[in-house]
Amino acid sequence: MYEGLDLDKGRSVILVRLFYFGRRLVISWTVSYLRDYPVFQIFSMNFQVLAAIILQGQINPHPTKGENIRNLFNETFLLTLVYHICIFTPWTQSADVKYSAGWSMSVITALNLVVNIAILLFQSVKAVINDCRQKKRMEEAKKQVKGR
Repeated sequence: MYEGLDLDKGRSVILVRLFYFGRRLVISWTVSYLRDYPVFQIFSMNFQVLAAIILQGQINPHPTKGENIRNLFNETFLLTLVYHICIFTPWTQSADVKYSAGWSMSVITALNLVVNIAILLFQSVKAVINDCRQKKRMEEAKKQVKGR
């Protein structure tokens, strides 16, 4: 439950995981019980994403700045998608607008995926390079010990 969090920042870090658990419960509740009221579903999602952005920004629960920025980046993308969902309510009559919004959501989602995959690949390559350097240093240290 606490994996990937910087527990040295205090008890407030635990609120992040509790918030995400509660968030999942509220999402499942709104989808199940408010299916006929899309406006309340959208308000609920909007509130949850904004609260997550505020919580992430205030607490910075992860040990590295990069992880905190990546989480804020993902939440911001999610907020953009929630705003797009407003277009798919009965208030928007134009099929062309809905079609354009669908493509926009697809592009935003693809961009988010590309950025996150690029970050993961970069981190993986960096870890492999660091491992190779560390092994090379270990081998050089062994050679120096044998040479004595």
